[in-house]
Amino acid sequence: MKKQLAKLDSYKQKSEPKIVTITIDYSQNLDLPHLGDEQPGDCYYYSPINLYCFGIVDSTQEHLHAYIYTEGEGKKGSNNVSSLIMHYLTSNVVEPGVINKELNVIMDNCGGQNKNKTVIRLGAYLQELGWFQDVNLIFLVKGHTKNVADRHFNLMKQDWRKRDVYCFDDCMLHLNNNSNVTVLHAKGLFYAYHDFLSSFFKDPFPGHIHNYHYFGFRK
Repeated sequence: MKKQLAKLDSYKQKSEPKIVTITIDYSQNLDLPHLGDEQPGDCYYYSPINLYCFGIVDSTQEHLHAYIYTEGEGKKGSNNVSSLIMHYLTSNVVEPGVINKELNVIMDNCGGQNKNKTVIRLGAYLQELGWFQDVNLIFLVKGHTKNVADRHFNLMKQDWRKRDVYCFDDCMLHLNNNSNVTVLHAKGLFYAYHDFLSSFFKDPFPGHIHNYHYFGFRK
């Protein structure tokens, strides 16, 4: 329902308040070097560098914004999720002087990444900023099937799967090879949102966050 409402509002001008619905998710870890075009040989027994990929799909555009970074540049925790949501919104959604009607963020139930007090408080923070009248965090029920981001991850990896990739620049080149995908390097985009939000928000539902699947923030 939230996706359909966003699509109906997508025909409005940028200066008009609208409903925004995004789906977020992490893909399976990528590896570097990646030997997709040949038998790995002796290097099969080595440990490649992990590459993390955080994806955001706007339901009105069916376009994936994929943030790629190495395990040395960041983790896959609540600070990383919060930082990349904020970067996406400020870069692609928020217009100066426009208060949008609603933001809906659809995500899975992973506690270490999404369903935690940092991301929950981020929803309250976004509403307090005045960018949206209402903010809804919608967690898919445990055991759900794949979401829209997973389909776009497959598009992103079409060229990647058949390539030998030895450096990060080549990685970005082969992942950013589909018109429905925009790949960005997330280096330097991470901030300590947990500490920042803890300075003025209490813990939401201490010990009971896992009992709920829908969190709404209103004026």
